[in-house]
Amino acid sequence: MRYDGFISYSHFMDIDFAPAFQSGLHRLGKPWYRLRQLNIFRDETDLSATPKLWGKIEEALKSSEYLILLASPKAAASEWVKKEVRFWIDNKETNKIIIILTSGKIAWNTLSTDFDWKQTSSLPTELEGKFEMEPLYIDCTKVRKSIDLSLNNPQFKSNVAKVSAPIQGITVKELIDRDVLEHRKTILIRNIVISVILTFIAGLIITSIVILKQRNEARRIAKSSEYVVRALNKVSVTQSLSSIYQAYQLNPNPYIANLLTNFGENPVTFYKWIDTGDSNAIWSMAKEGNILYTGCSKGFIRAWDQQGKLLAVNELPVQSIDNIITIKKENLLVVYGYSPQNSKVFVAVLDNKTLKVKASFYDPDLTALYVTKDKKILTGKTGGKIRILNLSCEVTDSVILNKATKTINSLFQDSSGNFIVLMEEYGTNEAVIRKFTRKGIACGTYTTKENYELKKADFHYENNSLLAVDHKGTSYLWYEAGLALTNFSLADEGILNLKNDQRFGPLRFSPSGNQFIVTINDNCIIRQLNGYVNGKIKGIISLLTERIDQVEFADAEGKLLTGGSSSGYIFFWNYDGYLIETKTNPARDQVYLCKNMPTYCIQKNESFKIYNLKDNALYAEIKSSLKNCNYFEMISDVTFLIANDSCFQVLFKTTANQDTRTGITCNIKGKILFCDYKNNRLFSNNGNGFLGIYNLKTKKDTAVKVTKDGDILFVRVAPDGNVLTGGGEISVSGFIKIYSENLVLLRNFTGINSTVNDAVFSADGKSFSSVDDAGRFIKWNIGTGKQLLNTQIAMGIATRISSIKDGNLFVINGMIANEAAVIDKWGNKIQTFQFDKEVNDLVFIDKFRIALISGNSLYKVYTIDGFLHSERIASREKLEALEKNMDIFSINSGIRRQLIMQKSLK
Repeated sequence: MRYDGFISYSHFMDIDFAPAFQSGLHRLGKPWYRLRQLNIFRDETDLSATPKLWGKIEEALKSSEYLILLASPKAAASEWVKKEVRFWIDNKETNKIIIILTSGKIAWNTLSTDFDWKQTSSLPTELEGKFEMEPLYIDCTKVRKSIDLSLNNPQFKSNVAKVSAPIQGITVKELIDRDVLEHRKTILIRNIVISVILTFIAGLIITSIVILKQRNEARRIAKSSEYVVRALNKVSVTQSLSSIYQAYQLNPNPYIANLLTNFGENPVTFYKWIDTGDSNAIWSMAKEGNILYTGCSKGFIRAWDQQGKLLAVNELPVQSIDNIITIKKENLLVVYGYSPQNSKVFVAVLDNKTLKVKASFYDPDLTALYVTKDKKILTGKTGGKIRILNLSCEVTDSVILNKATKTINSLFQDSSGNFIVLMEEYGTNEAVIRKFTRKGIACGTYTTKENYELKKADFHYENNSLLAVDHKGTSYLWYEAGLALTNFSLADEGILNLKNDQRFGPLRFSPSGNQFIVTINDNCIIRQLNGYVNGKIKGIISLLTERIDQVEFADAEGKLLTGGSSSGYIFFWNYDGYLIETKTNPARDQVYLCKNMPTYCIQKNESFKIYNLKDNALYAEIKSSLKNCNYFEMISDVTFLIANDSCFQVLFKTTANQDTRTGITCNIKGKILFCDYKNNRLFSNNGNGFLGIYNLKTKKDTAVKVTKDGDILFVRVAPDGNVLTGGGEISVSGFIKIYSENLVLLRNFTGINSTVNDAVFSADGKSFSSVDDAGRFIKWNIGTGKQLLNTQIAMGIATRISSIKDGNLFVINGMIANEAAVIDKWGNKIQTFQFDKEVNDLVFIDKFRIALISGNSLYKVYTIDGFLHSERIASREKLEALEKNMDIFSINSGIRRQLIMQKSLK
């Protein structure tokens, strides 16, 4: 027989008991080497889905030696059970029916030698008159209710044995004894196998440890080399130094150590940095002894030791901490910044160890602040008023300057107690420097030869010397009021090509007064004054690729430190007093993808070459002096928009000689997010949750407060003119809002748990799709604000999304996972492309092709066949060859100062 038994039962009544009893029959007395002791048929385990169900059951009944009937009222009423019993009686022996009572009652009438059918409720009537004597049945009504339906339950095991023994043709005692014996054999064999396996595992672990150690060592060296290669090809000092530091941590060999202390072609020897772990802009710095203080955006002030260990931190109610002044003997700091909560300047005196506020005050009109040598706080106010406060922030005196004073920009006090003021006066837009007595009477003027507007000033108390810089970049140094000792014109020396749109950073004397720093457009000029008597002026130019917002002298021994926007690093430099960099800064080459058309642009010097993505042909060449661009868009066939973080230009191509003329040039407050040229609007992130809107036609700049938490990361304009914007911040939930064409808030979308990085409208403008830091693709209904679809599409952070105008395909960049995915409108992945480096921009070429930038390379991708071709360009020669022959489709997007660095790992 194929089966030792066939279980017939009611699914409704014994759905749990039947499989448990079947398992018990399989296992009781089973030798360790056999799959099961008895082969028992039960419909749920042995029948596959088939329309010929009864035929399969008939076949199983014919192939079974015993019928095991689980008797119950439900079984007695079951048509399937009746059919199975009827088939058995017609084709098999009645004495091979084993009855197991699970519920109800079975009664036997000895007079009629049949079941008492008036009392019996658990058997089908098909058994009526089929037995010559009372059959033996097993009562399982009590054990069926037990929680433990396994052989560990003695009562359940006994009932299983009473069924299994007659099927096997042995007694119940013999079956129980055999089960005990087999159980002991199984334990013995298990212990032997475990011992062998443990011995094998121990040997495997030892071998694996050795192999893993060797592999990790190889990986460590390889990873270190990868970081070095990455450092030599990064586009900024911050990224490169970070990569070298990571390489040195993995493999501190002499070559990497040399890179760490003398990175590449840096014009200034870099010897140390602090990784603050904070991407907030550093607005102010001060150093006192071995402690460095940094003031950042969002009001955070921090104290660091020389190893970069955070000693103390405090958050003040200001937008940013604009200045930090140390008072050494009093162990105090004086800080100030603008408070957006009450539109006033907040001034505080802090403990320099704990950074706790000891005294503070608000001032609505404060424009300048200075701490005197006798520990007084001077505040300059609009209208020429100077207030004098003690360190408890109590006003002790005040002075009014002449009535012509409009605004005090900088304020100092010399050793005689006179006030030195960089100020603006009514009737003129030019700033001047004047000296006033303690009573506010004018007693001197610091003049310049050309009467240029002065931008910054600093005063050295011990040397009684004043330093200033005008809007042309010329530095002036005075020792007495009205007497200019000398001036240093940077433009005349050919060091800087100064324009009219310069950004002036800090102007600082060193503690000794023998050096000073001038920062213009991120170029840090350090002047040595020691050799001036002999007519020799020494200087250093540090052409850094980072934005420099703060420069301070670390001490009087020739060290300085710099900090900037969103780098998270504070750099320490040294200078030796000689001119290190005299050659022209090498040309910077950069590639951009157009935001709205299948073109890309290569910036080289002041030339922008625009190529068609479909055939790589040169489309146009435009001219612009705008540097460090990060936004390129074709407004029309002959109109182009380029921008960096502080300025944008609209350029027009002439058809005659492909020359260009400038249409609009404008300084902007923040990073450009989107150009809505159809409605003459340029959207930018102005910081602190404000969306800037510049009207290209009226040239008016307005701002809308969008959020309190996080940055605005994208803007998209719907076909009807409505404005969609969103963003967020790490550890802060994201946001999406939609405004009318007149920038009236229409809807604030809810249920957003992560920073939203990008979005795209549907063709009809009734819905849009977004991607976020969690790698999710979410489709939204604009009318209801509800989510139509929410699906995980990227392994890492999803940063960009785009769509084909006449299709439903989207492409999403996966940061961390370094992948781009093509998906349909339901979020199903059609194809995924994996890259070695982060994917940071994309544009559709046509319906089947995509262009994207990964790391330093530009790729053309088929959405069906994969990569068309890719090659990383790492030298100027390859770039020039590329411009002559556009067959190779790959452009290095990071060719800057590192392009001339002919270094390689041996």
